[in-house]
Amino acid sequence: MTVSQSFRWIHGSVCRCCHAIAYLDAHQGWFCRCAQPLKVKPISRNAYALGIGCVGALGYKVDPRIGLDLLPQKEGVYRIQSIPLPDQEPQAYEVDFQAVMILKEQPAPEEGGAVMTSVEWHLDLTVTMSLPRFVQVVPQNVLQKLAIAFWRM
Repeated sequence: MTVSQSFRWIHGSVCRCCHAIAYLDAHQGWFCRCAQPLKVKPISRNAYALGIGCVGALGYKVDPRIGLDLLPQKEGVYRIQSIPLPDQEPQAYEVDFQAVMILKEQPAPEEGGAVMTSVEWHLDLTVTMSLPRFVQVVPQNVLQKLAIAFWRM
């Protein structure tokens, strides 16, 4: 193998990595599509309003929406955090959404194989709601289990 062949291989590897980072950084081209079936509306260069539509039961209805800010990546670490929605009246709920996605280089699984990139995703989600009285009689641990079951659907 000549030096120029080695350089081309290294150059090609670096470009593939750059394309992946460039793709993730250009979220304007994919975020709205990937967030479906949620309703998504851009509200700034890096922020979006998301909603699932009106839901409710027994006379209690809510139209949950959240603002998410996709922060610029730093050294392969991407963060998303909740932000207030412009012009939204106070709601009967608050959402704190803090997500981190980390790209990590992993050794090849086989000797001589290509280096792989793994993706680690961490989400810390807190939803605080003002519930109607008939729901407030349900024990907190039961509500917590119901909420977790809902998010796993």
